Amino acid sequence: WQDVILRDISEMREQVKEQDIQIGIIAVPAAVAQGVADMLVFNGIRAILNFAPTRIVVPEGVRLRTADLSRELECLSYFLTSETPVRTEAPEKRQGCQRSGGQDK
Repeated sequence: WQDVILRDISEMREQVKEQDIQIGIIAVPAAVAQGVADMLVFNGIRAILNFAPTRIVVPEGVRLRTADLSRELECLSYFLTSETPVRTEAPEKRQGCQRSGGQDK
């Protein structure tokens, strides 16, 4: 973490352009998530990974993926208590809770 530089939000547009940043990550409370998404899009971000527990709307042309951490933790807890053997191959398509032997590909 020694090389991580924290910058003021007022520098976002300049940094997005200068460093060719295309992906933003939202990890804020639900109440402010849409505002953060709007700010990211306004400053040139073209893809967003949303960890906030709320639905976000972005304009056409901006990619958005929402990760529901509570659901993912629920799935992992289920797998730990389930007696079904763990599948070792990666799933073809991820739908709901599916077992995989490691990280998703």
